Amino acid sequence: MLLALLEKQGSHGYDLIKALDELSNGYYKPSPGVVYPALGHLETSGWVACSREGAKKRYELTTAGTEHLRTQHTRAQLLFKRLQHASKRMAWLRQAMDGQPRELGPEGEDLATGWLPELVDMRRALRMALMKHTDATPATQRRLIAILQQTVKSIAALDENPGGSTSPATKE
Repeated sequence: MLLALLEKQGSHGYDLIKALDELSNGYYKPSPGVVYPALGHLETSGWVACSREGAKKRYELTTAGTEHLRTQHTRAQLLFKRLQHASKRMAWLRQAMDGQPRELGPEGEDLATGWLPELVDMRRALRMALMKHTDATPATQRRLIAILQQTVKSIAALDENPGGSTSPATKE
């Protein structure tokens, strides 16, 4: 994630901490004790170069860092998505814990997270349904795997057909 942030522009360690804090809406603010050793490792690996600006160090992505990030692009994007999801989940939980009513937008989405309450309910229902089968026989587990594989395939198809139907029957 640090390499991906540095790809946009060179930064001081503090600026990287601040960027992660902002990206997570305050959910994750890494400590200097995490970020600076990580930057030191990236420098030792040759992926970032460090220059001094007074008492501060400025980190820039090197050519090797750009190449490494290119090979890890999908992984970096997934990490950002996980951070974004955790941030939204924390906002959802904060609202629930504070007893705040949800402010809904024109399409019924929660304004704090962008999530439809029904989607959150379905995620919860899926987790509960799977928990009920914790001690399932291998045969039942295979059935669950088949169902989940089809579900994942349908969800992944949304990336290929945003806003459209993923049902083969509707593609006639």
